[in-house]
Amino acid sequence: GVNLMAAIHLQLVIPFHQPLSTSERELGNACDACYVPLLDQLEAHSNVRVSLHFSGHILDYLSRRRPELLLRIKGLVRAGQAEVLGGLFYGGVPALLPELDSRGQVEMMAEYWESFVGVPPRGMWLPELAWCHELPRLLDETGIEYAFVSDSQVTSRAAALPALGVIERGGKRVGAFVLDAALSGELPSTPVD
Repeated sequence: GVNLMAAIHLQLVIPFHQPLSTSERELGNACDACYVPLLDQLEAHSNVRVSLHFSGHILDYLSRRRPELLLRIKGLVRAGQAEVLGGLFYGGVPALLPELDSRGQVEMMAEYWESFVGVPPRGMWLPELAWCHELPRLLDETGIEYAFVSDSQVTSRAAALPALGVIERGGKRVGAFVLDAALSGELPSTPVD
């Protein structure tokens, strides 16, 4: 028989991402319309565990204009309810950036979170187009243990990766949670009961 009461584990990653061109007014609106209500719900439901990724542009804004939101995030991390993910602080496509710049951005993000919450990120969020063949080595050398990677970046129709795996290049390995674009598109973007 099928156990209908079996637990289902869903890894939920919420990227707080805004392009560098986003104005402070737009960032404030995003905070009020999206980020504050999300934090309200996370704090109200202590049994929910999530991974959060913030672009450096948002972290800069929050540090200067909305530090109370950063303190709330810190509280979620300290309570074990949220994990912050590293990444490229200001984004960009690593294949098009000098390696020193990509490394610097990964290290800058890790240092930001380590100084704020006391531990560096163990995982990393890779936005669309961020994958390049040198990333396993770069992540290994910067202390990142795993990455969340869009399936469109590391799979082809002929050879799909499993949802959890290892990506290797040049003897360096990084754990990979391969994100399912179709599933992500099915998640509700409007309030649900």
